[in-house]
Amino acid sequence: MPSDETAAQAMTKLRSALNTCRSFTSTDADGKKTTFTTSALSFPKLGDETFAVQITAPNPLGQLVADVVVVRLGNTVVELAYAGLGATVNGAQLEELGRKAVQKAQSA
Repeated sequence: MPSDETAAQAMTKLRSALNTCRSFTSTDADGKKTTFTTSALSFPKLGDETFAVQITAPNPLGQLVADVVVVRLGNTVVELAYAGLGATVNGAQLEELGRKAVQKAQSA
């Protein structure tokens, strides 16, 4: 992003949208509707700002669970997602991935 301020504003808008919109419905190409639910997710602070959300949705193969983490490092915003069907997301693996992504962004 062009500046730290622009990136911080984008984080604020995204966080606000995800915190106020606790569910949304998507329609696929065949007209099938799926309702997704969001909830705040505890996650350690990485970079200048970090927030995390869990998104869930029913699926014939099992519950879809996606943990999404967004990290701001100055004017850089990194988004990480770890998703699975019918299984619990491995928070430790997502944290490890997040730490590696932050290290890589900091060294760029």
